[in-house]
Amino acid sequence: MINFKKILLNTLFFSSIGLNAASITSNFNVIVNVPDVCIISTSPSDMNFGNYDVMSSTQLTSSTTFGIKCTDGTSYEMTIDKVSGSNEREMEDGNGNVITYDLTYAADGLAWGWIGSGDEVFGDSISSLIEETYTINGTIPINQNVPSGSYSQTNTLNVVY
Repeated sequence: MINFKKILLNTLFFSSIGLNAASITSNFNVIVNVPDVCIISTSPSDMNFGNYDVMSSTQLTSSTTFGIKCTDGTSYEMTIDKVSGSNEREMEDGNGNVITYDLTYAADGLAWGWIGSGDEVFGDSISSLIEETYTINGTIPINQNVPSGSYSQTNTLNVVY
């Protein structure tokens, strides 16, 4: 059997303690900084033109794509700088022979520049969750009188934000 008198006395006693209780508060801030950040989320693959026929009247073309992700609202510029070779866009065979080529931006057909060239490609991040995809188109012009061999040049994709 439940002793209602005890329950009532306990309730009254513990309730009366709360009447005399004091309270203090303190506010605090929750802070986070979200810096501008960009990554090359998908790297460009090697651009392989295949075989160049010096007798052909058709230029060779090839392309590769890459992806950029940046913090939402981050503006950036992209350039493609040559790593090897003495001139702008020249593949070398290691014996002093070169084949010239061009790299253009697919959306507008303008040349991909290098840092400070004035031909940078600009972008703005829509969302850090969405990859912005870009295409690099390559062209080897006709009528290049070069000996047979393997020609190459290393380029670097730069993203400045």
